[in-house]
Amino acid sequence: AGAIGDVASEIAALKSHGHSAADIGALPIGGGTLTGNLTVQGKLTAGAIGDVASELAALKGHTPTAAEVGALSIGGGTVTGNLTVQGNLKVRGAFDAADIRLKGKPIPLSPWSKVTSGIGLARGNVGIGTVAPAAKLQIVNRAQTASGNTLILGPTTGANLRMGYHTGYSWIQSHGSKPLAINPLGNNVGIGTTAPKAPLHVANYMAVGPFAPTTGAGGIDLTGRVAELGFVRRNLTAWPSKPQPGDRYVWYNKDGKFAWLWTNTHGNLFGVSSVGDIWYRAQLNKLDVDNNFTANVRCADFRIGHSTRRKALGRALVDLTTHLSINHGGDWKKGCVYGVSMNRRSSRSLKNDIHAISSGEAHHVLSHLSPVKYSLKSDPDRETQLGFIAEDVPEQVGTNDRKAVNNDHIVAVLVKVVQEQQKALAAISARASAATERG
Repeated sequence: AGAIGDVASEIAALKSHGHSAADIGALPIGGGTLTGNLTVQGKLTAGAIGDVASELAALKGHTPTAAEVGALSIGGGTVTGNLTVQGNLKVRGAFDAADIRLKGKPIPLSPWSKVTSGIGLARGNVGIGTVAPAAKLQIVNRAQTASGNTLILGPTTGANLRMGYHTGYSWIQSHGSKPLAINPLGNNVGIGTTAPKAPLHVANYMAVGPFAPTTGAGGIDLTGRVAELGFVRRNLTAWPSKPQPGDRYVWYNKDGKFAWLWTNTHGNLFGVSSVGDIWYRAQLNKLDVDNNFTANVRCADFRIGHSTRRKALGRALVDLTTHLSINHGGDWKKGCVYGVSMNRRSSRSLKNDIHAISSGEAHHVLSHLSPVKYSLKSDPDRETQLGFIAEDVPEQVGTNDRKAVNNDHIVAVLVKVVQEQQKALAAISARASAATERG
């Protein structure tokens, strides 16, 4: 492009001097206006040569090399026709693209130049609300409203996702819900609260599982096929992949009747039923209950004992259907001892068919009692005992199975016999006193 009125004669002259087509194609055109089509087959650079006429005159006087011809630049000017570049196009200086069209349409202007609208591009960073972004994407709310800097994903109204920061915390929130707040200074996360006081602070309740949760502050709902709450010993620093005895504990509900505490030592260790029953399968070190506590123990044999004394549990109480057996089977070898008193209830309100014992019956029973001395087979010390043989006593003082003696029955017989003897002694004493007075 240059100020050349007619280049045809120049080209013809060049040809007469022996220039090839390649030489001529590589020649630069100086300043001026090209009203036709320009096709460049070599390298095209734009320079600042005002008049190329002298250059062409110099070329006519000698044969230029390809390097010389290719390096010549084209001076300033305006191309009003079509420009076709088959080689490299280098632009040195300002490039005004306002009038350039791409496939017949104007090239759109870059939004990054509109810095006044709050869009900025700097060092590969994109800024919205700032023309000097300090991160790959930085959004700044210049208005500084009460909600702080806000990023909205989705429509501005209706369902959307919002993120931003406020004084002291960042937050994320879906439309219409309470925000999830993050405190960057304390490393705390808050759900339902904008002021979390712990690494995870849930303001209301938590639900894990597929079922609809209950409501109420502080609740944790675990639902689903494998709902459970697991934890480990407090002094462990990591979750044990191979737990040692007593390391791991799990609360779960297996059958809908019991809430079980499972341990890797005992399996189901502790259970609480839906009706308030308690089940425990290991050693209980202490049981301390409140006043007025009623305990229902449903067992046939109630065993007690101390591991450092008897070495084994003894049958302290045994349910024998119609009566209660104490020290059943003589598990305590020398029997039972009571320190103060043991009183038997004997109210008239508890008894039917009350009749006096006749003197004859009392004497009969007493005369057929055979006191003996013996030692218990279970007593390693063979301590001498005094008493009766249950199989040999009259039926009035023995149990139905003839395995025990009812001492209360013996006491009643003795009292009746002693009373009769007292009456006899009183009569004898009265007769003796009368005889003495007559004598």
